[in-house]
Amino acid sequence: VACLGRVRVGSIADGGKWMCSPWRVPENCVIYSLGSLGDISFEMEMNELTNKRCSILTSDMNEPPQNIAKTLHDHGIKFVKGKIAASTNENEAEHTIDHLMTANGHEKIDVLKMDIEGSEFTVLPEFMKKHKVCQLLVEIHDMQRLAWLLREIANIGYLLINYEINLLKNGLSEYSFIHSSCLAKYETHYLSG
Repeated sequence: VACLGRVRVGSIADGGKWMCSPWRVPENCVIYSLGSLGDISFEMEMNELTNKRCSILTSDMNEPPQNIAKTLHDHGIKFVKGKIAASTNENEAEHTIDHLMTANGHEKIDVLKMDIEGSEFTVLPEFMKKHKVCQLLVEIHDMQRLAWLLREIANIGYLLINYEINLLKNGLSEYSFIHSSCLAKYETHYLSG
């Protein structure tokens, strides 16, 4: 699909992602950025583009440096340490997305950004069958299973906004999708031809 407001949010390096009209996210929006790897440029720019009207949660397996943790806190962005997994194991600091939503009082996610080092194959299909996220921004790590995951995403109503090869990480690709029910909300339309 074509998005009139397609823009890269966050750094040009690994932390940023392409998305559609980020300024059009609804009031009381919820944004999850899973696998931040210490790069919070996406979270900070989304906070600014949405005029701080969104609840933003970021997660990573490692604690951020103190200055980044302070910046997140000062801007009202919540950080949760842990690995995103197919099942929750508190002892191992592994969380499902559903667990994070329940723990943080979120009933929906408007924008889901993921860079979870290959766990997208076990986490994403089941989560997306239960929850409709308007925009899904994901780095896919396993090219041998890529076609399978793209079919799973397409079969539940997601359309491609953008695709790019991650030049910093050999063999990885970045994908941005929008759910078909959100096209009008984000000024997106089907390409003709």
